[in-house]
Amino acid sequence: MIRKLCLTLAEPQQAPENWPFPIRVYTLGRFSLLIDGQSQIAGKRAQAKPLELLKLLIALGGRDISDARLEGALWPDAEGDAAHRALITNLQRLRKLLGLAGAIDYTDGRLSLNARHCWVDMWAFERTVAQAEQQERAQEIYKGAFLAEDNDQPWLLTARERLQRKFLRSLSDLGAQYSADSNWDKAIDLYQHGLDIDDTAEVFYQGLMQAYARQGQRAEMEKTYQQCRRVLSARFDTSPSPQTITLYQQLCEK
Repeated sequence: MIRKLCLTLAEPQQAPENWPFPIRVYTLGRFSLLIDGQSQIAGKRAQAKPLELLKLLIALGGRDISDARLEGALWPDAEGDAAHRALITNLQRLRKLLGLAGAIDYTDGRLSLNARHCWVDMWAFERTVAQAEQQERAQEIYKGAFLAEDNDQPWLLTARERLQRKFLRSLSDLGAQYSADSNWDKAIDLYQHGLDIDDTAEVFYQGLMQAYARQGQRAEMEKTYQQCRRVLSARFDTSPSPQTITLYQQLCEK
């Protein structure tokens, strides 16, 4: 009924998880575009540039992005007004693909995805990761690196690295919460997941060593510290930080 009557929310960021947004875009771990629940990625060459425009819009925040910035990123070598013409053409194609002209606002030379019509997993992740009580939900939303299968364009790498930093910080905070609650099994799983993403993050080695030590798994604690030493030596030709070394020594003395 919501779809049939084209109802929207005044505050879309407060929408329940099952709100039937007509357009859903998934960018974390994979790229997927759903319109009324149906996938629109058919591999057609005609869709490539409009979808790249959509990805760029999202990478730049999705709101109030200047057309000049989009043109410079997508058509850096275009001469005269060729880039602007290409932007308008692909904007029209993208609107047609989305099936809803109001999904993208273009006013005074600035483009925005309309949050009343579009749900984007990156937006949902950034909202939840900013709330201490929503860290578990943030982990569920983050399925992997931003547009992981796409080429490493500068604008893509910037967004990917920013989101990964937020995710790793969220992992660390949630792991600390599990540790404070003596939920060691969950803490161990979380810290190991963090190391799968960034095996140079000492905060995860530290948390993992503490969790193993509290469970009496001294061999695993020792193994974790030695892994930290090997990785940092191989990657940066350096040793663990004084904080990690001190923690290791304290755990060994207990």
